[in-house]
Amino acid sequence: MKAARDEMREADSGREEYFNVLVKPISADCNLRCTYCFYQRPTDPYRSKDLHRMSDLVLRNLIFQQMSSSGDYVSFRLARWQPLLAGVKFFYNVINYQKLFGYPRQKVANTVQTMVL
Repeated sequence: MKAARDEMREADSGREEYFNVLVKPISADCNLRCTYCFYQRPTDPYRSKDLHRMSDLVLRNLIFQQMSSSGDYVSFRLARWQPLLAGVKFFYNVINYQKLFGYPRQKVANTVQTMVL
């Protein structure tokens, strides 16, 4: 992965694009039960007892792809459906993967958006 990442950076050096990535790590597992939420519809395919959490492999690949293809700035917004339910380890992994796949002087912003009123 490192060789591919370095190759991409060399080809795209000098780019100053800004990417904003919306990440929804929990999906239908939110425990708020808001009446307006589309996951509360009886016909929703995610209504089940199964967990619908983003796996570590998907997280790693998502961050690798975004960090490698972004310019000097990238923003990750962990949003919707109570992302804090992902747990502390998930957020440590986000930061560690960003450090692993980022390059010098690349600026990263992380925000968390919850639906709590």
